[in-house]
Amino acid sequence: MIAQLRDLLPGARLISLGGPTETTIWSIWHEIGEEDRGQIPYGRPLPGNSYYVLDNQGRHCPAGVVGRIHTAGVNLALGYLQGSERVQTDFITVNDLQGLPVRAFRTGDCGRYRTDGTLLFDSRVNGYVKVRGVRVSLPDIEMTLSTHRSLRQVLVVDFGDPRQGEVSLGALYVSDPAGAAPSAAELRNYARLHLAQSHVPTRFISVAELPLSQNGKVDRQRARALLCTQPAGDAPALPTAHDKVLDIYLTVLGRTDNAAPADFISLGLRPQHLKAISARMQEQFAVTLSPGQLLRCRNSEEVAQLLTAAGA
Repeated sequence: MIAQLRDLLPGARLISLGGPTETTIWSIWHEIGEEDRGQIPYGRPLPGNSYYVLDNQGRHCPAGVVGRIHTAGVNLALGYLQGSERVQTDFITVNDLQGLPVRAFRTGDCGRYRTDGTLLFDSRVNGYVKVRGVRVSLPDIEMTLSTHRSLRQVLVVDFGDPRQGEVSLGALYVSDPAGAAPSAAELRNYARLHLAQSHVPTRFISVAELPLSQNGKVDRQRARALLCTQPAGDAPALPTAHDKVLDIYLTVLGRTDNAAPADFISLGLRPQHLKAISARMQEQFAVTLSPGQLLRCRNSEEVAQLLTAAGA
């Protein structure tokens, strides 16, 4: 894509902007040069932001050494809103380069610094994935679902959902033989009561045992294949544009309930939320709806009508 842009716009400057949602997205940048023909660097922090690469003991890694990426600064969110409670998962205190304590967000990414101070992305931390732009911890979802009294084992993976044409979450579960086996619908409702909307798996499949590799470890690739091919008896209908819009609003607002409200104001929507919602609309539907357009919509049906008019 970079080569195509250079052919079409030979005089243009190409800028990569990035950062986790927990820093209101844009907190790091890189101007793409001719030398960036392979991996495009993550870049350098925007003013007011800092990025640290730390080892497992919280020490700063020297240039060239891979560690976990942490970010701090004015863009940092206050935390996650779980119902009415502010949750600080992965918002921690670290030492900055001067040894002073700062509040930072521990990302799900590993990276390393070049000697010129440019940050390079290396890999994801095991167990963390991104689904529809939201960072998700698979072990945390498994732990929550495992509290259901009728389950013995749970495995949650990300998979390419052929019904939706995007990455989704799916769960394989083994029921406790001593009790009644729960249905997928029951587990889905249980997940909605205890997890953020963005963390609820779209598919639940009952299995006699979790798929294992030859060395006895959980085989996530086989789990993904099962979720892609095996029908779920009580799988929900494919989400409509209305459903997807409501999911975006609930996610941005940190709500875990799924009932469609009469209006967005009752959900706690404020003008400052609209920029993030607009960005997620662009990502989900490939259609640009400005914050001003969204401000005039009272509910998800009116937003869905706007999307239809825009050709989504």
